[in-house]
Amino acid sequence: MIEFFSMQNAYRYAIERLNLLQSSTNFIKERVAHYHERSTLSRTEYYLSSLGITAETLNKLNIIHVAGTKGKGSTCAFVESILRANGFKTGFFSSPHLMIVRERIRINGDPISEEKFSSYFENVFRAIEKAYENNCKYGMPGYFNFLTIMAFYVFLNENVDVAIIEVGIGGKLDCTNVVMKPIVTGITSLDYDHCALLGHTLPEIASQKAGIFKPGVPAMTVAQSDQGALEVLRKKAEEIQAPFCIVPDWSKYPGASKIILGIRGKAQRLNASLAIQMTDYWLRRMGNSHFDISSKRDENQILDVFALDQNHFDEALEQTVWRGRCEIVKSGSITYHLDAAHTRDSMRNCSEWFREQSYSSSECDEISSFTVSQPINSNSSIYRILVFNCTGTRDPEPMMRELSPIKFDLVLFTTNSLTSDISNDSDVCNKKAPLNAANEIKLTNQKTWLRLHPEAEFLSLNCVSEVFNEIENISEFKIPSKQIHVLICGSVHLVGSFLSILKPI
Repeated sequence: MIEFFSMQNAYRYAIERLNLLQSSTNFIKERVAHYHERSTLSRTEYYLSSLGITAETLNKLNIIHVAGTKGKGSTCAFVESILRANGFKTGFFSSPHLMIVRERIRINGDPISEEKFSSYFENVFRAIEKAYENNCKYGMPGYFNFLTIMAFYVFLNENVDVAIIEVGIGGKLDCTNVVMKPIVTGITSLDYDHCALLGHTLPEIASQKAGIFKPGVPAMTVAQSDQGALEVLRKKAEEIQAPFCIVPDWSKYPGASKIILGIRGKAQRLNASLAIQMTDYWLRRMGNSHFDISSKRDENQILDVFALDQNHFDEALEQTVWRGRCEIVKSGSITYHLDAAHTRDSMRNCSEWFREQSYSSSECDEISSFTVSQPINSNSSIYRILVFNCTGTRDPEPMMRELSPIKFDLVLFTTNSLTSDISNDSDVCNKKAPLNAANEIKLTNQKTWLRLHPEAEFLSLNCVSEVFNEIENISEFKIPSKQIHVLICGSVHLVGSFLSILKPI
């Protein structure tokens, strides 16, 4: 028992020190002003060297590097599932986490244990502290920067066969971009996000994402909705002689219609296509280091399709789990629909998914011709609740307009905090968003929704726990005879806080 509590204390102490590395609001503003400088990459390289890790060392990880706006995590999850099904030991670094920090660093699909996290954290933290004392010009790495360094350290020490690395923000100047020779790179769908850092047009954003392309390394992408952005990706690849490849539409694969993807939502078909093409190339390269991707492309640089009943593609795609993406959790008469959508396009997909789940076919037909000013008829046996929060500098209105076709009986606004009092050693402690700032964002979201829907019924609550209690109270005492469908969206952290209550890891 003493040993158990000692390990628990070690983990909490590690998390407390990690949380101290979170950036303040003022630091983030400064970061925006200096984003186009290379300091983050230099800092990462310096601190990796303090652990004996060089660019050449990272090449041993046989890395698959993925950037994009939407679907990065889902794509990486598909990749990880396929390679694990083929008998390879996988490392997977992703961000942000939903419930626990350890989600970000996975071995064979599972978050590393508290014991391993604590041990690896101590080794990395001590080495970085010592390096900082010797040369403080770089400053201590921030939260994400530290976890990136730690992930590389963990994967090397765990002797993984492959490391699947999801970019944090952008690509060109993201601290994961110290990888010089990945096996393959991929770009998922592009959308408007982090515009203050990456640019205000899709071609500008594409230019930043394309920064992960490397000479001679296949640069794969989905068919982008914006042709200007696609051309930027193509040009960037050609400039450094990276073979540029566009993945085919999911429907083109033989047998695709029979596969039920483990991650729900129509948008996942694009992500699955990118995942299987990157994985197919990775498998071929592991078997033949001289394999040339050019033989697998047509004149439009679109990759060939192939049957998915080989190399465990079909079963691995069906078995993929990626929490908080089109996820359904049932609790008595309440059905929670959780999706981490936080851009306009991803919210459109989220809205479509919820309508398919919550409405009958005839109601969905009615919704498809909806305008904001004209309410639709709703199935009176179902009471629909929206829980929404949109954080950072994101404009909530474009996302809310995508939700407007749905007739919500009640809208609940909250912060992302699980409770009103989060301790400094909590996995979900967020020092970047002080309570007053979080409440201001909540008020902005509320005002925006009411401008679009002046007659809406709404409540403003302080934290996710209060929202959960309110929904349970409505179900038990106010409308016990009705089914309740709850849609939770707008923020990854909001979804994570709900899952911490509904279905924790």
